[in-house]
Amino acid sequence: GRADVMVGNMGWTPARAAVLAITDAIYYAGAFVCMKQDKPFTKAITISDIKGHSIGTVNGFTIVPEMKKIPGTSDVKLYDNSDGCVRDVVAGRLDFGVLDGPLVDYMILKNPNWNLKQVALVADPDYPQLTSKQHTVAGMNQENHDLFDAVNAGVKWMWKTKQNAALMQKYGI
Repeated sequence: GRADVMVGNMGWTPARAAVLAITDAIYYAGAFVCMKQDKPFTKAITISDIKGHSIGTVNGFTIVPEMKKIPGTSDVKLYDNSDGCVRDVVAGRLDFGVLDGPLVDYMILKNPNWNLKQVALVADPDYPQLTSKQHTVAGMNQENHDLFDAVNAGVKWMWKTKQNAALMQKYGI
């Protein structure tokens, strides 16, 4: 009850659906890996490419269990927020960050001196949460039906008018 709406790339899980009213997807974001620009990956990175490297994300993200199963990963670091994870990539304390792609795009856009890039993570059926598109949704208290209905109506309007795509393009995402 401390916030009315939560928005972000979020994988649907039964546990989340049990505690949140979750809207339709506002847009879908691909799976990306944040890294320093000098890394050799340009168009894509695979699960096997991560072997021998450290990887990080935010504690509680649905991708954490699958990240911990990647063979040969030198370290899986969990952060309280995306900013901490990105800052460790910038500082060289972390090789790869797997985060909310549009958020990291925006951070890179605003901070070109960080010398970061994002590269698409190739879909792998053995890692469906980690390598598939994420749904960007809004979640809210299940008891607030009026707010949920209003927000979900707005989501449907964005798809109908294509405002979701226009806004993503406007902000370089």
